[in-house]
Parts: sequence; C-alpha cells; structure tokens
Amino acid sequence: MPPITMAQALAFRLDRQHLTRPAPDALAAAHSLIGAQAQVQSAALLQLRARADGGGR
Repeated sequence: MPPITMAQALAFRLDRQHLTRPAPDALAAAHSLIGAQAQVQSAALLQLRARADGGGR
C-alpha cells in the first residue's frame, strides 16, 4: 500500500465532511455525517445547512 500524504488525508476529510462538495440537502449531510454534534440545536442546524447544496434552503 502506498503511503498517504498529509495533503491527501486532509482532502479526504474535507470531502467526507461536505466542505469541498456540498451534500444535496441538509438531511443527506446529516445521514453521511451520522448526525451533527452541537450543544445548541440551532448550531447543529447551521452546521448541516453549511454542508448542503444551496445552504440547505
């Protein structure tokens, strides 16, 4: 197995978190992230909307 560079690892993580390619909607983002962690519900909603296509609108 070839070694993985730090840049490759970071690119993978950003992609899996929908920070390079948005999810189709907030529900899809939550599903692929297996939920959203936040102390306040509004923060969780903002987190998912930021990862959704069109801002989750």
